[in-house]
Amino acid sequence: MIKTLRAAGLAAAFALAPLAAKAITVNASSSVQAGETVEMVQDNAWHWEGTFLTGEGPGTLTYAFHNAGASLRTMDFVFNVRQLSAFFTGGVTITFGDLTYSIAQGSASNPTTWQQGGNTDVTNFLVFDPDETKTLAIAYGVVVNNPTTAASNASTAVTFDAITPGYSAPTLPPVAAVPVPAAGLMLVSALGGLGLMRRRRTA
Repeated sequence: MIKTLRAAGLAAAFALAPLAAKAITVNASSSVQAGETVEMVQDNAWHWEGTFLTGEGPGTLTYAFHNAGASLRTMDFVFNVRQLSAFFTGGVTITFGDLTYSIAQGSASNPTTWQQGGNTDVTNFLVFDPDETKTLAIAYGVVVNNPTTAASNASTAVTFDAITPGYSAPTLPPVAAVPVPAAGLMLVSALGGLGLMRRRRTA
């Protein structure tokens, strides 16, 4: 009997697991995944964007950043929380090392809560000692519908970018100048004509 109940419980858990996994949609542009440890060997930039459907949460997403280099490394961080057709119950708390940001729950009557974000600046950027790891944690409440909207696919979204200041985005190689044969011939002809005129004047 106990074995039967245990098997039934496991079956139910496996049946529900795919539903929970589908509740957060990670954008294909994301270069880091929750639970991953990023080895910062050289200057780089990392991006993550996720959409949370109603009913998802509460939960916490974590991302570890490890300075694998032998020298001090700094990082800038920026994030955005969108609560338009749905809200995070209790809001969102984002911690990264010693930094903490509290995002209020969205409110249908307060448009300032629909888009909230934060970023580091010259006074509070992240500093990684050699071999130091700092963890980014995004703690969020249950996602509920905005009562003033009738969206069938109501959702919230969180986006963040982390970048080391020494990183510069790849640039396209310079376009080589393409010679124009006709223009070259015209220049030669013009110079030749000037030479003939000079000869005639001398004669």
